[in-house]
Amino acid sequence: MESTSLQDHPVFLVDDERQNLTLLRMWVEKLWKLPVVEFDNPQECLDNLHREPSLIILDIMMPKIDGMEVLRQVRERYPHIPVVMLSAQNNIQVALDAIHIGAYDYLQKPVDRDRLEVVTRNAIRSFELAMELRTTRQRLEEGKLFSSIVSIDPKMKSVFELVRKSANSHVSILIQGESGTGKDLIATALHQLSHRRDKPFIIVNCAAIPSELLESELFGHEKGSFTGADTQKMGRFEAADGGTLFLDEIGTMEFKLQAKVLRAIQQKEFSRVGGLRPIHVEVRIISATNSDLQQMVKDGTFREDLYYRLATFPISIPPLRDRKDDIVLLAEHFLERSIDREQKDIRGFTKEAIIAMTQYNWPGNVRELQSVIERAIILADDHIIGVQNLPEAISAQARKFDATDSLFQLQSANDLLPFELFKKSIIKKAFELCDRNISEVAQRLNISRTTVYRLLEGEDTEGL
Repeated sequence: MESTSLQDHPVFLVDDERQNLTLLRMWVEKLWKLPVVEFDNPQECLDNLHREPSLIILDIMMPKIDGMEVLRQVRERYPHIPVVMLSAQNNIQVALDAIHIGAYDYLQKPVDRDRLEVVTRNAIRSFELAMELRTTRQRLEEGKLFSSIVSIDPKMKSVFELVRKSANSHVSILIQGESGTGKDLIATALHQLSHRRDKPFIIVNCAAIPSELLESELFGHEKGSFTGADTQKMGRFEAADGGTLFLDEIGTMEFKLQAKVLRAIQQKEFSRVGGLRPIHVEVRIISATNSDLQQMVKDGTFREDLYYRLATFPISIPPLRDRKDDIVLLAEHFLERSIDREQKDIRGFTKEAIIAMTQYNWPGNVRELQSVIERAIILADDHIIGVQNLPEAISAQARKFDATDSLFQLQSANDLLPFELFKKSIIKKAFELCDRNISEVAQRLNISRTTVYRLLEGEDTEGL
């Protein structure tokens, strides 16, 4: 973490005596040039912990809520924030108790300025290291999550950025996109990058569950509430308590059930089918749809109030036909992933096959492309996948396209497109899109830095 980033993490001073706060503020601002926030009410400090202070200097003896209780709550909610305790009592047991609960250090009043400097320097540095470690872990986690979403397209880069920015919020997110675009992968990334990652991630495919059973699936039911309800059943809302509930294909939900879902989201409570007792839950809602919910609202088939509750933060995934640069990259990804399983030595695609794939509209998006490649591997008799191995709807594109005008035109007369050449063209494009950052190219394409350097041989990569 750069030192300037500490400006986003102020030092909190908590003491019910204004005189002490004024003196501490003067010293801390002079020592570290950091923003300082004073609290003479400890509850206000707790209410502002979401600002993630780099250090809390906290008096022990305060009315209503004492410093020990504040310390306990800080350690429970934000264990990486260092807390230095202050006390006018010369009591070694108080100091030991504070350290045992999790205080970074303990200072006796009146505070010695030199001692304060040493303690606060070390405490702030420990916060920096904790933030650096958290950032590193998050980047590693992002790399794992986003590596399954292969893309060099700028539109998808924007989607990834929206995921990063919204993952830790509490707002509901609506993922919009055609079938097969990877909405489930985005939902998984949102959960795994959030502070709820260790809590349940419960998936409900609303389209796969009969409408008459969906209410019971979502909210559970009491024994005897309907024919066949032989036991009490917990619903998905209840199972997701503290975590994330992913409502896939939300547009297929019956209108009458939407009212109960809206109430559960707004009130954070519901009753099981056949039950009267309210059940309270704290759940983050992510929903997804391939339907135009706004049009459904106009048509009267989807509740307007539920739509706006679900779509607080919409994320739209572009279809594959609008991501031409990704088509062959994905084709190679699926080829490399499948050839070992099928035990076939296939090294790439003919020029005509690539042209056909890039000109095809892909109504089934990434899911359709994966199926096409897996089928082509089975059909291929040679070391290369040709246009004859593709479905007729795709192979027909090559016959309509003038290859001499193609960006795939080669200087040689060879009718095969060496895959190394295509990889190089893809990596060159990614190199520019990633602001000439070799590490980002390697991460985005899920390949090694060595491979990137090799395929960029001859390009200007000095200093990278």
